[in-house]
Amino acid sequence: MTRQEWLTASGKENERPLYKITWKELNLLRAFEGEPGNKSISRYAALSDLKKQGFFKNVPADIAINEILRNCEVIK
Repeated sequence: MTRQEWLTASGKENERPLYKITWKELNLLRAFEGEPGNKSISRYAALSDLKKQGFFKNVPADIAINEILRNCEVIK
């Protein structure tokens, strides 16, 4: 591995998570993980209603659930 490849690879590991969610939100999204997770929050009525009530504040409604789970940080 060259120095350039190492720098490029190490930068990906240190990227900040894109979405900050709570434990409750994480558990809700995990219920849709896998094949159903290829759809966004807006495609599920229950999750859309929760977003309207104030859940998933830091998450866009048009991002796939699996993508959110891969790039999230759990906050208090």
